[in-house]
Amino acid sequence: MYIDTGSSRGIGAAIAEVFAKQGALLSITGRNKDKLSEVAKKCKENGSKQVLETVADLTKEEDMNKLMEETIKTFGKLDVLVNNAGMLHSASVEDYTGESFDKILAINLKAPIYLTKIAKPHLVLTKGNIVNMSSVSATRPFEGSLMYGITKSGLNYFTKTTAAS
Repeated sequence: MYIDTGSSRGIGAAIAEVFAKQGALLSITGRNKDKLSEVAKKCKENGSKQVLETVADLTKEEDMNKLMEETIKTFGKLDVLVNNAGMLHSASVEDYTGESFDKILAINLKAPIYLTKIAKPHLVLTKGNIVNMSSVSATRPFEGSLMYGITKSGLNYFTKTTAAS
């Protein structure tokens, strides 16, 4: 049983479809209901026996709590949490605003930390796993990716520190 965040398009949709081909039970989430439903349909066509769709804004703790509660209520357990949802914001230091940094920080770093916190008790029971999706931008600077790279570097640090404890 997998939770995959940012499932309504891109890498998140591809991850869900790969899990579906393995016959996995899926809990997928995204902000766009229609796109999320399209991914759920593809997952069912590709072998997933059950797909829970949760429209959620991962900048809000109440939405993340809802995602976890609905997943556990529906499936009774959690085996894998894939923290895939992310936001690329092209900006240099000259383009910096507190508002834009808060938004990318909330999606790329705060959400995976909070979801890990609330998933951990369930994953301990199943000896499950967490996959945090990072980026080469975490280790190599790219023009215009200052804030994105900072959040992905933080995610890498969080992942290593959490794994070591």
